[in-house]
Amino acid sequence: VVIINTAVSCHRRPGLWRENVNSPPVYRNYSLAILNNTIKAQDLKFSSSGREDVDVRCLGVGRPFVIEFINPRHTLLTQTQVAVLQCAVNESTHLVKLRHLQIVDKKDVKYLKEGEEEKTKTYCALCLSTQGYNTAALDKLNELSEVSVEQKTPLRVLHRRPLATRTRIVHTITAVPIDLHYFKLYLMTQAGTYIKKFIHGDLGRTNPNLRQVIGVDLDIVALDVEVWTLVDLDAVTENQILTEDLTKPRVYIPP
Repeated sequence: VVIINTAVSCHRRPGLWRENVNSPPVYRNYSLAILNNTIKAQDLKFSSSGREDVDVRCLGVGRPFVIEFINPRHTLLTQTQVAVLQCAVNESTHLVKLRHLQIVDKKDVKYLKEGEEEKTKTYCALCLSTQGYNTAALDKLNELSEVSVEQKTPLRVLHRRPLATRTRIVHTITAVPIDLHYFKLYLMTQAGTYIKKFIHGDLGRTNPNLRQVIGVDLDIVALDVEVWTLVDLDAVTENQILTEDLTKPRVYIPP
């Protein structure tokens, strides 16, 4: 039994810039146990399309994923039963919401991984410059398009990934001022782009980076995936449950 779905992250988990390898993803916490209570499989395999840091929400239509139930006791489920399972997961937590839960063949799973680095994703980032910025700085950002970015393996994961340099394309950039220190940044990028590193530079390991472009210190406070174009699911509609204002800082900024 293979279930495909999209999940919308409704909550930004705490712990910016800190990795906890013992902390399981929200999908596994709130989806697998409830689903398996009905299917009663001997084992489970979970796979999502792409990945983000733990503090990044996936809004809009959510992140596609599949769950393979190995040696299940119950193999025949109606779509009505599947819909009931989806409601059970959604009612159990406010942290994640499932959409379009359905049973598929194994051959359909390939669409999750195909095009992970060829398709595009749209992000909204809340950026901070402690020394402040001017209108001319944002004008420089708004002039950028089809930027070819060279990104080395981030320092944060270098202990478990080989050192490599990857080229990614940032298709469009739109900067919207909030106040003298904060601004919103909308980016449409090639999937696989390290957005945070593109903004602050990762100590010079990503070039070019936006800190270089505007010539002031720059960091990122919050990041959302707004549009995900890796998988085309039928009857996809815009999710309206997520209304948190990105302009509100989520961490304490010392004066």
